[in-house]
Amino acid sequence: MDLATLEENVKADAYPTMEDFIKDTQKIFDNCKLYNAEDTEYAKCSVKLERFFNEKLRAATKT
Repeated sequence: MDLATLEENVKADAYPTMEDFIKDTQKIFDNCKLYNAEDTEYAKCSVKLERFFNEKLRAATKT
């Protein structure tokens, strides 16, 4: 899973539930950390993006 595929799936309305979207998004973060060393820019950006995503998700589900 990658961001381009995630975008294609969103545009194609391929996620029947928010949980399905969240699973694929989490898979991107997990794969990035699995396949890139912790000190690489890819892994560092993944951690920042995951944190941002989770903050926005929490904010959106509070209402």
